[in-house]
Amino acid sequence: ITAATFAACFFDYVIYDGSKTNMRSGTLTTVWNGSTVEYQETSTVDIGDTGGVTLSAALNGANVEFRATVTSDNWTVKCISRALN
Repeated sequence: ITAATFAACFFDYVIYDGSKTNMRSGTLTTVWNGSTVEYQETSTVDIGDTGGVTLSAALNGANVEFRATVTSDNWTVKCISRALN
């Protein structure tokens, strides 16, 4: 998301492993002011265990990024964004 164009974004996501025995979905709500990004995750209760996936948001140059950090492979993370100015 272009940081200068928008002030906030809602990243709606789903996370699951290869067999879909471990899943969660939710929203990462973000706001920023040019130098600081704040975010809060609201999600479903896990089906199984998705503790190996951590979500965050960060500035990267002129953009605010949705980030997923995983401790193992075989995870799928999909998201859509709704940005506000």
